[in-house]
Amino acid sequence: MATTKSFKKQKLLNIKKILKDAGIEAKMKIADLGCGRRGSFSIQAAKMVGKNGKIFAIDVLKQALKNVQSKANLFNISNIQFIWADLEIEKSTKIPDNEIDIVLIANTLYQTKKPEKILKQGKRILKKNGKILVIDWQSTDTPFGPPVEKRIKIKKIKSLAKNLSLKLIQEFEAGPYHYGLLYKKN
Repeated sequence: MATTKSFKKQKLLNIKKILKDAGIEAKMKIADLGCGRRGSFSIQAAKMVGKNGKIFAIDVLKQALKNVQSKANLFNISNIQFIWADLEIEKSTKIPDNEIDIVLIANTLYQTKKPEKILKQGKRILKKNGKILVIDWQSTDTPFGPPVEKRIKIKKIKSLAKNLSLKLIQEFEAGPYHYGLLYKKN
């Protein structure tokens, strides 16, 4: 178990590096499925795609979206569209099919009993040859985070993605407590 001092030296996730390695660049359209109350992936992606790119920050919690919107305003970021949607309901995002360059699903799948619905939603909005980036908690005991029994095993995500005909192009350690999977839609 990490001590407080050693934890402070570690970075939980290097979001900028993860997004860069996933291929995010200027002018892209990115969807952050389950952006959460901090919106860290949405905010960083918005900076990377620039004023001619667009981010769709999506969450089922209205307060989470308000928090991210406040953060975006604080940093003078105006290329984020906020969408309230239940990702387990087909087409709830109202984003057209084949619209998005990269879909982000970070620390979201462990929170649902229907992860296949969220992956399917991501695939639907993704352009041909677009990518889905999944980041989630490792299924091992950590000093914080969700209970181990609630975490989604990497093997399950791989199986669900395979059933959706998503091609795994990279598996990586996203941080000391997270795994990462990068998929491509053919």
